[in-house]
Amino acid sequence: MADITRDLSPWTDEETVEERRRLVVQPHNARGGALTALVEELRSIRRADPGNLHALEQEAQALFARAQEIRLQMSQASGQRRRALGAELKEAVRQCREAGTDFAGRSADEAARARIGEILSRLR
Repeated sequence: MADITRDLSPWTDEETVEERRRLVVQPHNARGGALTALVEELRSIRRADPGNLHALEQEAQALFARAQEIRLQMSQASGQRRRALGAELKEAVRQCREAGTDFAGRSADEAARARIGEILSRLR
């Protein structure tokens, strides 16, 4: 992330800034792995560059996927474990709604807003 940001920092035009933001997010998505770790990496990117809407969009999508993952785990659990997963699900949904709403309010990309709008409509 730091190399991409440093290497492209001399160019400040809007197109280059957007491309840099996209490039910073791509390696994190390609790594896959645990969704919780991915969300944390995307948040780290956003802390370093609060205007990176690509990271915010990916964060909302990862949080939605995490909520779906928790729902599946809940279907296979009972008792105290199911209650703990319920609390975890509630928090993932809250965070997803917050990230999605933030993204929808800030992005000019209609297609991306539609994707996030679909996610927000599916949250429960």
